[in-house]
Amino acid sequence: MIADVESVFQKHIKDFSFKSAMERTVTKISHTGSNFKRYEIELEKESSGTKALLQLLGPVFTKLKSGGVLIVDELNVALHPLVSQELIKLFSNPSTNPGRAQLIFTTHDTSMLTAGLLRRDQIWFVEKDREGSTNLYALSSIKIRKSDNFEKGYIEGRFGAIPMFGLEVMAYQKIGETAGDI
Repeated sequence: MIADVESVFQKHIKDFSFKSAMERTVTKISHTGSNFKRYEIELEKESSGTKALLQLLGPVFTKLKSGGVLIVDELNVALHPLVSQELIKLFSNPSTNPGRAQLIFTTHDTSMLTAGLLRRDQIWFVEKDREGSTNLYALSSIKIRKSDNFEKGYIEGRFGAIPMFGLEVMAYQKIGETAGDI
C-alpha cells in the first residue's frame, strides 16, 4: 500500500520518496579540540547551556543590528554567569550595539550585582509583600554608597526583594488539616 501511494506522489513530484521525505535533518555543532582538530556534536547532544545560548543568539544579534527591545526571562537559566555577562556587554557597547537596542532581563544570578556591568539605575528589584502585591523599584532609589558591595547587601536583605521563607506554625497546621479533605 505504501508503495502504491508513493507511486502516486512520484507521478506529480519528481524524485519523491517517503524515505527522503521522512529523513531527519541533523544539526551539528563544530568544536575545536587539541591541535585544532575539529569535532562535530549533534545539537541534541549538546549541553543545555549551549542550547540556551544558541536560542538567544538570533534575537540578540537581530536587536543589536536593528534596535528595539529584547526581553529575556531568567537570563541566567542554563547559562554560565560569564556568558550572561558577555551578552550584557554586547548591549552596553555602542560599537556592538549600533541599533541602540535595549536588553531587559530577569535573573536570580546575584553576581550580576558585582560585575560592574550595570549602573544603579539599571538594577531593579521586584518584591512581593505579604498581601501578594508586587512592588518594582530601582536600586538607585535606595540610599547606598557607590563603594558598597551590592551583591552582599542584596543577600543580606538590605534592599528587599528577597524570598519569604517559612510559614507560621499555625499555617502548617491548617495545611495539614485541609490536606485530608483533598
